[in-house]
Amino acid sequence: MYMKRKVFVFTISFVFVFFAFFAGSCDDSATTEEVVIEITGKLPVRFIWHDGIANCPDCLEIYATVTTELGDYEYGPFPFVFTGFTLKDVLGGFNRVVTVWITDASGAVIYRGVAEGVQVIADQVNTTLDVEMFSRSWYEVDIGQVSADWSIEGVRTVGEGDGWMVGSNNTGTSGFVYRGISHSWAIQSLAAVLSSNWTLNSIDEGSAWAVGEDIAGGTGIILRYDGAIWYDDVTEPAFTDPWRLFGVSFDSDGTGWAVGEKDTVASTDPVVLKYSAATWGTAAVPSGMCSLFDVFALGAGDSLMGGVDNATGDGVLTVWDDSTTSYVDYAAGLGMVNDWAVNDVYAISADDWWAAGVSNAVGGDTGLVVHYTTAGGAATEVPSGPTSPWSLNGIWTSAEGEAWAVGVDASGPVILHRDTLGNWTSGTVVDGVQNTWELYGVDFGTDGWGYAVGKNTATSHGLALKYPFPK
Repeated sequence: MYMKRKVFVFTISFVFVFFAFFAGSCDDSATTEEVVIEITGKLPVRFIWHDGIANCPDCLEIYATVTTELGDYEYGPFPFVFTGFTLKDVLGGFNRVVTVWITDASGAVIYRGVAEGVQVIADQVNTTLDVEMFSRSWYEVDIGQVSADWSIEGVRTVGEGDGWMVGSNNTGTSGFVYRGISHSWAIQSLAAVLSSNWTLNSIDEGSAWAVGEDIAGGTGIILRYDGAIWYDDVTEPAFTDPWRLFGVSFDSDGTGWAVGEKDTVASTDPVVLKYSAATWGTAAVPSGMCSLFDVFALGAGDSLMGGVDNATGDGVLTVWDDSTTSYVDYAAGLGMVNDWAVNDVYAISADDWWAAGVSNAVGGDTGLVVHYTTAGGAATEVPSGPTSPWSLNGIWTSAEGEAWAVGVDASGPVILHRDTLGNWTSGTVVDGVQNTWELYGVDFGTDGWGYAVGKNTATSHGLALKYPFPK
């Protein structure tokens, strides 16, 4: 199977400032609390396109609306010239990301894209500014190199480039945590080297916990973030058999879940840990020789878990109901045959959740999506994917039903998009696509910015793709 043995996603909370350029009139999504500045006229800006389109033709004018929370600006509408105040005054003088609509003479929108890294530093009239433009596609981004051999296993982000990534340094055989602020990524400090051989597999929505495996010691690893440094949390229980953790997720009330597997003499059994009262303890586990690859806290002590039964080859998709201390098995009602697995789970609520994985039910590995609602129950979706064997390793969804799912096939990365009507299509990847890319996780912020992560197996380097298009 083309199945990654742990796939991950992550989300954090953050306050952001949104700037957008729009064609013609004001953005109808702006709230009454936001101040709208209308700018009309030719902009002294040279656009550098990332999708093969030539630089903005001289015959076109760019009309814009700027939405800002920086202050009460009473400018405009006005021509784009520096007379008495500058665009630097309007934008606050920072690097910004703006969305641009380009129109023809009739006002019809002919292109929509993202201009990134807008930094206004000139006070002179008509000083030209170079702006990079991105269309609705995925782009490879450089977040720095960890070592000669490394991979990114999980990502959590809230938007505008703020987030976290975790993975494994296979050269030094250690885990790492990246922190992203405004699309600038840097390795964070760890309190100490945990062992001579350890990895990180997942990070939770609140970005305060990360889990993995101490391979040398044969135990799971739980790291905690104190706001400045990551350190080993020592409250996890001990097992007599080697064990590891693949997924972690926390409720808003501080109750947490971590899942994985342990190696017994005769089988591989599931591991389920629950965090409460400042301590990690063991919880009941699904029956069978299961490996659990991911977990998502549903609130009220409940959690959604996914994995595979190693004895039968059946996928495991279950909800732990903490109020009745029992598992609700959703895999049995899906009508799947043997040889399938759940690699990742994601929830909007306890009444609306998703799972992604791989199925061998139709003569070859194919990506699999399961969507559950209280009205329709759990049902599979078969998104249009590659013709070669392929699998899905990560999924993210919105409350409106939009979804992104990522994975790998025999010829390269898989990125699928689901619109709010339920239609699946292949996402576009540009700027250096290679058939040696593998994608393990995906996540989006509330403003529409997204990241997908994995590994370039040709270079043995971690891979990060960005979807730079705010809502």
